[in-house]
Amino acid sequence: YDLAEKLQINLAQPRIICMGLLEKYQGADVMFAAFKIIVEKIKDVQFIIIGFPNIAKYKEYCRELGIAKNVIFLGKIEYAKLPPYLALAEVAVAPKISLTEGDGKIYNYMAMGLPTVAFDRSTSREILGETGVFAKLNDSQDNAEKIVFLLNNKEQAKILGQRARNRAVAQLSWRAVGERINNVYLTKL
Repeated sequence: YDLAEKLQINLAQPRIICMGLLEKYQGADVMFAAFKIIVEKIKDVQFIIIGFPNIAKYKEYCRELGIAKNVIFLGKIEYAKLPPYLALAEVAVAPKISLTEGDGKIYNYMAMGLPTVAFDRSTSREILGETGVFAKLNDSQDNAEKIVFLLNNKEQAKILGQRARNRAVAQLSWRAVGERINNVYLTKL
């Protein structure tokens, strides 16, 4: 609660988080366009942005879109200090549009039990499995609809978040991966 108060985040209002590079090729433009659509449906929604560079550019873009009062830019946050910031949100967004890049932020979202909306890319599907909500690639409208769905269906969002957390621990954690690698070596002996 202290962190939320310090950052002027109202925990009684809907909260969405996104972390990563603020670049067009990373899906930032599409994400902010989706945020505008969301604000039209949920006036008091808050978007928490952990990322860089181009903060000034995207603050201006948010002003142009009329959503500046809904967006909180936190800039760069040290990786080890991320969990309390991620805990401020109800829903996470992974707006990456590149078909060939990984998406490490999703692992963090899953570890925190955050229901996640990602664009329908093979990488996102591989990481999230059945625990994610997938929007049409590069489609702000569909992305917004998926996010609004999670915000309006809190119980289903909570279940997806818990499933994501369970998947992260059971299949994607260092321990789980280490055990799989160890088993490969043991079967080769």
